Amino acid sequence: MQRSRQARDDPKLTLNLKSYIHPALEDCAKLLEYCVLRLQYGIEISLQIHGKNIVEAQFDLKRIADSIIDIYAMTCAISRASRSHCIGLRNSDLEV
Repeated sequence: MQRSRQARDDPKLTLNLKSYIHPALEDCAKLLEYCVLRLQYGIEISLQIHGKNIVEAQFDLKRIADSIIDIYAMTCAISRASRSHCIGLRNSDLEV
């Protein structure tokens, strides 16, 4: 069922990331969760296509690595904004 939802570009958001951040960043958490689930789907499809020869599919691996870097940057930015807003740092409203 999850695979068919992924194929339709409508993954079920089950990671519940919004419970870990400030409520003002709920939309950002949904976007991050969507990106993580799409990355999972992309890696599965790439492994199905290439199998053990994934090591030689350098273009696909570069795209996956770039996606992981972007998701990590999103995670860091959301985490910092949530933390600064929760503890009441000066200018935290600008980060949110």
